[in-house]
Amino acid sequence: DNEQRFRVAIEGARCGVWDWNPEADTVFVTDSLARILGLDAATECTGQQFLQLFSKPDRERLRAAMRGAPAGAEVDHEVLAARSPVWLQMRGRILPGGEANHTRIIGVAIDVTERKGAQARVAAAENRLRAALESMSESFVLWDSRQRLVLWNRKFRDLFDFTDGMLKPGMSYDAVEQAAARAIKTVHGGSEGKAAYEIELSNGRWLHYSDRPTADGGLVS
Repeated sequence: DNEQRFRVAIEGARCGVWDWNPEADTVFVTDSLARILGLDAATECTGQQFLQLFSKPDRERLRAAMRGAPAGAEVDHEVLAARSPVWLQMRGRILPGGEANHTRIIGVAIDVTERKGAQARVAAAENRLRAALESMSESFVLWDSRQRLVLWNRKFRDLFDFTDGMLKPGMSYDAVEQAAARAIKTVHGGSEGKAAYEIELSNGRWLHYSDRPTADGGLVS
């Protein structure tokens, strides 16, 4: 009953178990992990055969992690399967209470393909947003609900003469304002609580600057 419950839980979670013997350099792979990796059933293979089940760039990283585990390091890497577009998070540690002079490292491999796909979609959306912002002729800045810097475009950076690395996500509105002050000659019409005003820059350019609230309590400048 315990074994059956364990199997159902493992298969339902889209993960599997691996058991590596570094002395013999053999790896046992459970049924569920074998199927994820494109094998027919549970198997015991050599360490090299096990590594061949993953993409070339991941093999050496995984091998190095396995070698480091007996020295106290844990295995925790995301790797891509070689036979199918499946991402796995490999986590493992030394089995406590093993026989004297006999080390075993047991771990789980969790299917994180859906999460990786979601991360890729978010990254692609962010890249499209940044490309759109960089194509704007106006400067653009986004602040969160605590008035901390979220993102900005190159136009904003250039207008106020910010150098590379001067702006960082999480900077407060006041800190950015202070940093921009060296590029400003005069502010016209600016007052507490006013959403729009004009700025005369030290280089002779004039800007119409405005802040607008966002739905989540932040600001767009």
